[in-house]
Amino acid sequence: MADNIFDEVVEQLADKGIDLIIDGPSLIYIHRKTGTRLVEFIDGLGPNAERLALEADLKQAIKDISELVTVPLNHNQMGALASFVSHIGVDRFAKSKVLAVLNQGRYESVPKYMQRFRVGKIGQYSRPQIRTDYIARRRYEAELFSTADHLNWQAEVDDVQATLYPQQRDLNFQELRAILVLAKKRAYNKLGIFF
Repeated sequence: MADNIFDEVVEQLADKGIDLIIDGPSLIYIHRKTGTRLVEFIDGLGPNAERLALEADLKQAIKDISELVTVPLNHNQMGALASFVSHIGVDRFAKSKVLAVLNQGRYESVPKYMQRFRVGKIGQYSRPQIRTDYIARRRYEAELFSTADHLNWQAEVDDVQATLYPQQRDLNFQELRAILVLAKKRAYNKLGIFF
């Protein structure tokens, strides 16, 4: 018998083949057999609230970046930095070596310094530790930051995603990076540049 009502609910769901994952404020119910995400609540408001919150965070990050960065950025660099800043916070970004080397015009060094932001807590009372999800996010952001703006990789994304992850809707950063790398490769191949 479970110790509390929450454990009882988890056990009852598990008996029905549904796994419950707690991810920060989110409760994610996943059908074990198919891997289908059945329900996702973000502070009780659902996936639309998550999307709207993410859009607001990214818009604020873009505004903050525009005020701090003194060199020109292309769309891919801005997108990568918006993800980065919305994750680590504008205050940490403002004091970071990432911003310092960027404002010196050392674009090629930015991805390397982004990789340093890989430590975080798992749970409220845990000690900071290297997190694989942060590593995956930084690798994706670094890949996006170093992508030339003229490369039409976005046109390849849907085809690549359908090839690599045909049934999956919510992708993690490792999967997003794999899609980006292959889409870039295909875009370069269309330009006659082979790797």
